[in-house]
Formats: sequence, C-alpha cells, structure tokens
Amino acid sequence: MAAVTQGDPTTLAPQPGADAQLLGKWYLKALIPDNDDNPESTTESTTPVMLTPLDSTRDIDGEYTALIQGHCHQFKSTLKKLRGPGAYLAESENTLMFFKPLPVKDHYVVYCVMYSQGRVIRTAKLIGRDMSRIQESLEALKKDASANGYDPDRVIIPRQTDTCPADEQ
Repeated sequence: MAAVTQGDPTTLAPQPGADAQLLGKWYLKALIPDNDDNPESTTESTTPVMLTPLDSTRDIDGEYTALIQGHCHQFKSTLKKLRGPGAYLAESENTLMFFKPLPVKDHYVVYCVMYSQGRVIRTAKLIGRDMSRIQESLEALKKDASANGYDPDRVIIPRQTDTCPADEQ
C-alpha cells in the first residue's frame, strides 16, 4: 500500500451504500499511467466496464475489453471486497483497486496498484455513468490524481467502442 501516496483513497469516510453505487455500466473516460513502462500507457480504445454483484457476498465481478498496442485484451476479474470504503482486490490481476467518488456526479477515480514481476504499476482511471461532462470530470481526475503523485500531463483518453475490433484481435 506504500505506492498510494498522500490523499490515500482508503482513508475516506464510509459512504452508505457506496458499493451498491458501483454496480452497473461505466465508461472508462480517461486514465493516467504512472510511467511509459505501464502496459496501459498504450490503451487505444475500451468497451464499457460492467460491474455486477456476486450472490450473497460484497464481492463484484468486473469485465471490459481494451485495445492495447493493436491487440484486444479482455479484463475479467472478481473484485474481492477489502476493509475500507471502495477498496477491492482483483486477484487474477494482482491489483489493489480503490474507488474514490469525484465531486462530479456519477464519476469515480479508480486507483489501481498492480504488482507484477517485482514491480509496482500504478494507474488512475476516470469512470463515469455516461459520456457527458467529460471536461469537468477530466479536470477533477487531473486534480485528484496530481494530489496522489500522478503526472496529469500523462492523461490518455481512449476511444469508446461497444466491442473490440475483430480485425485487430
């Protein structure tokens, strides 16, 4: 957890029903990778993110597909609920995820901390319920991510698609 710096999203006051608010369809509007070695730094397009509840648990299934370096990558994982509001572990990805609500209605920044081959890879992701208010939500992402040690000039805005292009799979 040391990779999450000042403004640690795990210290937020609990929001009643916050986890239920995470369920459903989200659009990945933007992301900020921590460096050029981060595989997500070459994300070209993405499908909507679907978050669905698992029966009788606080865990969530998450799924989306992204076009990265000309290849479609399906991301599907069970997000195990951790202590603290908005904190989850995507076990299949070895990724800690912290969902932090932004001041823009129906928008969150998702701080992802992945452990891979002895390295820590961090990404801040902006998700929203629809594609409206992009400029306002983008400014909120940049401000919050900057306070957490990300370079706001590294922002990537992926193209939105319903499916990953078959000819590039």
